[in-house]
Amino acid sequence: FAWLVMSCNIPASKILTLTFTKKAAAEMFARIYSTLKFFAGNDAVPEKERANAQKAIEEFSETHIQTLDSYCTSIVKQAANRYGISPDFSGDTKSSYDDVNLKALQFVFKHRENPAILYFSKLGGLQALAENYFAAAAAKISITTPEGYLSGKHKHQAEAIADLWNRKLHYLSDFCTTVKEMITAARPADASNVYLTTLSRLTADDAVPEFFEISDSTFIENDPRILEGVNKIHGWINEIISLKTTKRSSPFTELKDAINELAGNKELFSAIYFIKEYKYARMFFKLLDEFCTEQKKEKRMSGSLSFSDISNLALKILVEQKDIRTQEKNAYSKIMIDEFQDNNGKNRDMLYLLSEREDILTEFPELDYNSDELHQKIKDKIRSDKLFFVGDEKQSIYKFRDADVSVFNELKSDLNTTPLQMNHNYRSTNSLLSTFNQLFGGFAVSENDDTEHVAVFPNVSEELFEAAYPAEAQATKVNTKTYEELPPEKLTAQNVSAHVCIFNKDAVPKEGAEDYLSTENHEAFFVAQKIRKIYNAKKSAGEEINYSDFAVLDRTRDNRSQLINWLNRSGIPFNLDQQKNIFDEAPVNDIYNFLRLCVYTSDRQAFAAYLASPFAGLSESSLEKILAA
Repeated sequence: FAWLVMSCNIPASKILTLTFTKKAAAEMFARIYSTLKFFAGNDAVPEKERANAQKAIEEFSETHIQTLDSYCTSIVKQAANRYGISPDFSGDTKSSYDDVNLKALQFVFKHRENPAILYFSKLGGLQALAENYFAAAAAKISITTPEGYLSGKHKHQAEAIADLWNRKLHYLSDFCTTVKEMITAARPADASNVYLTTLSRLTADDAVPEFFEISDSTFIENDPRILEGVNKIHGWINEIISLKTTKRSSPFTELKDAINELAGNKELFSAIYFIKEYKYARMFFKLLDEFCTEQKKEKRMSGSLSFSDISNLALKILVEQKDIRTQEKNAYSKIMIDEFQDNNGKNRDMLYLLSEREDILTEFPELDYNSDELHQKIKDKIRSDKLFFVGDEKQSIYKFRDADVSVFNELKSDLNTTPLQMNHNYRSTNSLLSTFNQLFGGFAVSENDDTEHVAVFPNVSEELFEAAYPAEAQATKVNTKTYEELPPEKLTAQNVSAHVCIFNKDAVPKEGAEDYLSTENHEAFFVAQKIRKIYNAKKSAGEEINYSDFAVLDRTRDNRSQLINWLNRSGIPFNLDQQKNIFDEAPVNDIYNFLRLCVYTSDRQAFAAYLASPFAGLSESSLEKILAA
């Protein structure tokens, strides 16, 4: 920013500086101001650059350093009345959906006799249906989304399913042929076997139902003959699958494998269930569209918009309102965007529109905003020197807000340029950087230089939605006083900052799986044992260590019961950051069972729970003996 102002003679007010959060925008505002102030008061700075910095300081109230959301809001306020929205609208996701669940429930209750509602709602499940589908759909649909959008998506899905069904018919035909050949080969071993006889009967020409293809038009019209035929095929498949565990040994192994493959064909069953439910799903999607239309009308009337509404409407305005696009294009000479890995394709396209060349004004008739059409039309028409993106695809954390890392990774080809790698690190310790580089790329140096370094994660990914760790992007530690690059630190057991365990969740064998812990319990057991091992090793070495020195971070609280169980069984004390539900936690249940036993002394379940609790203090073997008696 300082270089653009001081050396390129660009007024501070002509630079649009965008970031993701209010906190980041405030920090950026303060740092840019202090940087300019430093140069403006430094006699070592050439007079012209110093004067430009001073002018920027004096006019700093006119700068545009803000969040992307606030910039979108400023666009929408200029043209809100052209879209039936009051310019004093509010942008608050929480308040705009505070009562959407209630309205969804009212809508569902109003249509409770609709066949689709009756079909998809479980007994007493109208509220869950309203919240999980109708309210959720309204939350995802923007005020700019065209009418009938969800029904249109369902129609496209139906066409794709029809194509999938036609391809799966060839699979079923090949399955019959293969099974017949296997039966012929197995016959000499057991000619009278009931299993072979039954399978032979089911795959006989007169027993196999008609494998008919579905054309798009007949499928969309829901020809009743199609549903009848699919039901016959589904029933026939289920009869065959019911035989899959009848025989396990040779010469039936290959037959069993073929039937198991049929049973596990998810695409085939997805097509079957889609077709069987098509009639009700089509009605259901129409209801979803109707509810979303009502919510969009309510938003326009109340002026309570979500951030998604505002950003989508800002893009629509720049596409459709040429006067505003021209004005915004000419308002800024440079646009800088921080944390761009947390943005999406629509944000990118809006910035591309702001960077469109001054000599053109691209037309976008009948544009589908949910396709890649806008991106393809505008990416070759932008100024090459106007946009400056900063981001790190390894730090993307806002996927739940539609962040798309592939958009960031596509910038290189879109802008036809080579990214500038920011690989000087001033914050982290050298050992941490060396550890990271070895995990992501395998470039760290160990004590034994002859060791072959293999990265845990690949340093190059062919997928645009994944982060890449090429050699040129490896971080290098820089001395904060001398600004000299430091060589990678040799990693030892004493100085390594991060220990990584790769846990194989699929290690449990399929045969005899009941003798092993479940995946969730296995992982929780592993964590508890790891903590105990580190704690005991430190204690044995005479080092000071407490269990409070450990922290376990989990993605959700859903599977905490397994972790709590194994921490308790390992004798590891712990505190929870937040209880999912106080009545799900062990201490409360122990107290509840103790009180229940005091009142109902004959309650055997409460008695057993009491004996198993810390109140009784029994060992596991003692508890088993008492319960057995």
